[in-house]
Amino acid sequence: MKQTTGLKQTTGLKEIKNDQASRPGNHVDHSHDAADWGCLSARYVGQNFTADGYFHGRPSATNATDPNDPAKTVPAPYNASNSGGSNLGPASKALVDRVKDDSDLLAATNPSTKVPVDLVTTSASGLDPDITPAAALFQIPWVAKARGLPEDQLRRLIEENTTGRLLGILGEPHVNVLKLNLALDKLAKKS
Repeated sequence: MKQTTGLKQTTGLKEIKNDQASRPGNHVDHSHDAADWGCLSARYVGQNFTADGYFHGRPSATNATDPNDPAKTVPAPYNASNSGGSNLGPASKALVDRVKDDSDLLAATNPSTKVPVDLVTTSASGLDPDITPAAALFQIPWVAKARGLPEDQLRRLIEENTTGRLLGILGEPHVNVLKLNLALDKLAKKS
């Protein structure tokens, strides 16, 4: 038992109950404060934040069975029971069109900054809970406007919630979107 717990702690895999986050009800609705949320998931699985005033994660290519036609599928962002990418290659017109459309939409919200690639591309699992610091910083103008918070305050919040490289050399700096949004709700309550 101690060896298993030690392995979990060493690899950063804590017991789920220690990392649970929550949201209102049993549907994706991030229009409420985190304090009002009921149990949802761990910080290791991305969530579909779509409401104004929250930082958004990467697009997710996961899907689920269509409730109206079991022979079809429908988009189900961050569906942990169906982890996987879209299997669309770089020559796929559907992929190129989606990325272009998403890029154009995002560029219109922040025309002075280049759109970070992770805001328009999915991860291999479709469940990635993290974004780059650049992707978080890109979203500051619309989060600040929706929340009525100063942009400098949001930059500090992102900096405080950026995880660096493991041992200073492994991986890339990243921001867990759920943790950032929980911190954002906490900050908003103080303001």
